[in-house]
Amino acid sequence: MGKKSRRREGKAKRGAPNAWAHLPPNQAELMRRWEEWMPIDLIMPEKGTKAETMKALAITPEFVEGIPVGNWQRLNMRLREAEKPVNFANHPPLKRGDRVEVLAGNSVKWGQVGKRGKLNEFFGDDGKWGIEMEDTGEGVLVMAGNLKRIPKEEGTVKETSAGYVNHPPLAEGDCVEILRPSGSAGKRWICQLRFEEDENWGVGLEGGSSALVKAGNLKRIPGPIEGVKEPPGQWTYVGPPGDDVLFDY
Repeated sequence: MGKKSRRREGKAKRGAPNAWAHLPPNQAELMRRWEEWMPIDLIMPEKGTKAETMKALAITPEFVEGIPVGNWQRLNMRLREAEKPVNFANHPPLKRGDRVEVLAGNSVKWGQVGKRGKLNEFFGDDGKWGIEMEDTGEGVLVMAGNLKRIPKEEGTVKETSAGYVNHPPLAEGDCVEILRPSGSAGKRWICQLRFEEDENWGVGLEGGSSALVKAGNLKRIPGPIEGVKEPPGQWTYVGPPGDDVLFDY
């Protein structure tokens, strides 16, 4: 009787990896090891086995990444984080073209957590955004509450003989700061209109005034900036020739 029981036990152990046969060999072995270390009291009665319980909980090789094999305490913490309700509020509301980061919660696919992408279309019936992921170019649907807007990056600023160069180039609506030493150095502005011939930007200054500033004197900064003036009807050079900052009347 004992030998027969041992033979059956050995057969069951040899057959266990079949639960993960759809995975590449290295991933199947990883899942088999997690299954082996799974506490018996975590088995769902309706599933009956460790492997089926793990599948029901969406435990995948991707999900256990970064956790030491068999550390079910940490894995349970990750499971709770993945399943928690989340409804992140973006102000102002998200819009098409925004760059976003995917947050954990609402049972979102763990492989998407922390990934970034660009918003395409909002599906109101499902409360989800269509996103083009930056790492794969793949289109995915994610609940709006799982998305956090990524602020516009400052980018890099390189000093050259012609002045400072912003990467990516400045655009209308960018918030900027004066870099060159002058009476306006350190003040914050918003780019409103570019003058190609002069390589100047017409900018609105916080407080309501406005100015013409050489592009090489501007550094992009995070916004928004409140209280800027609308672009004036006509920009006018003011001040001595060669002045870094040329104000309008």
